[in-house]
Amino acid sequence: IDGGLITPTLKNANERNIVELGQNWKELVGKAKTGSLTADEFQSGTFTISNLGMFGVSQFDAILPPGQGSILAIGGTQEKVVPDKSSILGLKIVKKM
Repeated sequence: IDGGLITPTLKNANERNIVELGQNWKELVGKAKTGSLTADEFQSGTFTISNLGMFGVSQFDAILPPGQGSILAIGGTQEKVVPDKSSILGLKIVKKM
């Protein structure tokens, strides 16, 4: 988003099912893209999940937004060739973070 990162808040996530959360998330992302989120929709969270793995980022340091209690930074996996004694060629491909 031009001008910085906005992290919408899913309220009462512990009381809602995954379908409701998904619908609410789509709505909030749409508002974030158009710049129409209210302050309460992005300043009232307690826990943040930052997922840059979907953009091919394997490692990063997440910055805790003001007022948040904690943040979980999720990076993507990368394929690596590693030794494997049980393989015919002595190597195998694994996904590592």
